[in-house]
Amino acid sequence: MRDGPSVRGSSKTSRANSASALRLLVSARGLATGHTPETRSPSGHNISAAGMPPFQNLKFENCLPVNLRSFLKGELGQRLYIDDSTIAPASGELPEAFMRDLARAIRRFSFTRAHESWVEVSVGRRALEDGLTRSRIGATRVVLCLRCARVSVGADAPAEHSDPSCVALALHGFSSCDYEGEPASMAAQVRRNLYREIINFRRARQSQQLEHYELDYYLRDAEYVFTWRPLPSK
Repeated sequence: MRDGPSVRGSSKTSRANSASALRLLVSARGLATGHTPETRSPSGHNISAAGMPPFQNLKFENCLPVNLRSFLKGELGQRLYIDDSTIAPASGELPEAFMRDLARAIRRFSFTRAHESWVEVSVGRRALEDGLTRSRIGATRVVLCLRCARVSVGADAPAEHSDPSCVALALHGFSSCDYEGEPASMAAQVRRNLYREIINFRRARQSQQLEHYELDYYLRDAEYVFTWRPLPSK
């Protein structure tokens, strides 16, 4: 998270505001980095309208955390498009105003997070991805438990979290089609699959009228960081 992405644009104002928003994304707690700029015009096409500075769509190598996406949607509503890895303005948005309001929303997100209690469990990228690879062939199991606040890797991982108070999520990370591509793209797909598993966990808990504790994850340097709100005492 220390290496900030760069932004290029033909408008000095647009470039400055884009860079400001990106610096906030890089410094905010729990955000993904690795940015590839895309230029969009107010009409949503890649050709700038006459006299209008281009938009800078913010495209990230890694998935944006679920909680960040939800927060920005709540703050900016129909003014933005946001998905797993992209933040972009809706059609008709003025670049300067949009980037200014996006930066403000990111500040609010970061400020709010900094004043709340969150559990964080860090796992090395290589260790987790190796565990997920071995689990793919049945050699081990990977389980995240919110109650125990740890990730267990091993054949007995599910049994370690069989207590009724445990809130456990089995992590798979891979699907059968993920081995068809290059290693770099496979790693990116693993990260997307982990987000899908977390989103499915949240939806399943919600459908059962159970707390999902806003479970999320993000990448920090060479670590996966799983984060959620503290569970109530037993």
